[in-house]
Amino acid sequence: PGIWELKGDIAAEAGDLTGAARFYQKMGSRGASSGMAQYKTAQAYQKARRWNEAETAYQKALQSDRTSADGGKRLFHLAYQGLASLYYAKGDYPSALAALARSAKAKPDATAPYRFSLDVARD
Repeated sequence: PGIWELKGDIAAEAGDLTGAARFYQKMGSRGASSGMAQYKTAQAYQKARRWNEAETAYQKALQSDRTSADGGKRLFHLAYQGLASLYYAKGDYPSALAALARSAKAKPDATAPYRFSLDVARD
């Protein structure tokens, strides 16, 4: 599974976001965390401004199992941050704020400072 993630990261860095999404999907089908694979797929789609596909992938990441050591909190935190960024980029500010609030609640370490990064695609 690690090789598919690496190939996806390389493709994304090279600007081949469709290829990156394809590699991340293979990552999930080859035994890696399907939630993390969906999250990385969503990021690639978001950077390519494929909003609907990004939102679907984020939602799939949120449906992943909660068997990790932190009960899925890290993934949920990241996925809700991604959704907040996506909604912000689309101009849907109420949904962005709601997703951001959910991200804060899912934060794995409640004592750590809350950091939020808007990863918005630019022209």
